[in-house]
Amino acid sequence: MKNKLILGTVQLGLPHYGINNLEGRPSLEKSLEILDYAWDHDIRCLDTAEAYGESYDLIRTFHERNNHKKFSILTKFHIMNKEIVSLEERLVKTLNILRVNSLECFSFHSSDDYFKSEDLSALHTVKQKGLLKNIGVSLYTNNDLEVAINRNDIDIIQIPFNLLDNMSQRRELLQKAHKQGIKIHARSIFLQGLFLKPPHKFSQQLRPLISYLEKIKKTADQHQISIAHLSMTYVLGQDLIDGVLFGIDNLEQLQQNLKVAQQKMNNEILSAIDNIKVKEIELLNPVNWN
Repeated sequence: MKNKLILGTVQLGLPHYGINNLEGRPSLEKSLEILDYAWDHDIRCLDTAEAYGESYDLIRTFHERNNHKKFSILTKFHIMNKEIVSLEERLVKTLNILRVNSLECFSFHSSDDYFKSEDLSALHTVKQKGLLKNIGVSLYTNNDLEVAINRNDIDIIQIPFNLLDNMSQRRELLQKAHKQGIKIHARSIFLQGLFLKPPHKFSQQLRPLISYLEKIKKTADQHQISIAHLSMTYVLGQDLIDGVLFGIDNLEQLQQNLKVAQQKMNNEILSAIDNIKVKEIELLNPVNWN
């Protein structure tokens, strides 16, 4: 991959995703315009999943219309209780749908899926055949991250990493993963849009996070940058992060994010964010939001 940026497609596949998404899913033509713009501005990797609604159809349509523009695809799957077909058959079907010859990564969609599948030999066989470059898993907690690192049977781990779920929460395990050659992809860099939502609109449940966000705003104001700018460049500035997944609701957001991504974060700002340590860590996981 030419750079760390990975464009997420969940907002392009599901009707509504993200706490701050008021527009809903873009139309097909607008979504295709987004993918075309992303490609033309050096984004070569898309993140998707079987569970992301119309995202597979969107990617297929883009590839059919733009045969010379083939994205590398990271996708995720759920383990079915009663598998009708093998993982290899599911992967081959996915390749056919997306109109690509191989996947950059085929990932377990959750820790539950990953831990159900103690034997990854089927995926390693597919990898040896050249249909798959990396085996991955999408996780949330440090406990699950540590288990995955210790099992050492995964190439890429996708985890939340952002201004609150930051190095104070993750550093030791990220260093361990790096030493073992495991790549880390950061997701939820805007905490599903929470960082961009006015604090007075927070639910009662999320209000304990306001004090931390006030510290972040103070840092941003001191350096005359936006929260969106800070969110993106903080994650991109981490040597222990190999890929940065971000989602957008429209073309304008993509343009803004790409502009921000070109700017570097100084060490003073990085240190200020790293000194923020959230005590209510359960609120960093959107699964726990009411």
